[in-house]
Amino acid sequence: MSRTILTLAAVALAASAFAQRPTPVKQGNPLRKILLDVLRPAIERDLGQKVKFEVKTLNVQGEWAFYGGNAVKPNGSPIDLKTTRHRKEAEFMDGPSVYALLKKKAGRWRLTTFVVGPTDVAWDIWDREYGAPRSVMGLPPH
Repeated sequence: MSRTILTLAAVALAASAFAQRPTPVKQGNPLRKILLDVLRPAIERDLGQKVKFEVKTLNVQGEWAFYGGNAVKPNGSPIDLKTTRHRKEAEFMDGPSVYALLKKKAGRWRLTTFVVGPTDVAWDIWDREYGAPRSVMGLPPH
């Protein structure tokens, strides 16, 4: 009996995260810096240079966070993808745009996945691949 109750409680808890609405993480919120600091090392490795972020979307929903925006040089000027490891495909990419999915595990935010310069909605499958709610990514339900 108690195992059934625990299972039902776990299912209800998981369902509640998906029932929540995403919350934008606005400038001035300490969580914003935390999330961007988690994302920054991977993007700097990918682009081979220091970056700062121009945030267009930064949402949190339960244990999930989604970032959408641009990576720029620390002085705010654009990054030329032809000077990065993406130089061969740079002309086909959507500039230095970055989309990322983060998840809170054991009290710490961790980067789950990201994409640089996609020309389509690469994050459309992240709900199936990683279990994130589509709404945190600004996507409609299937």
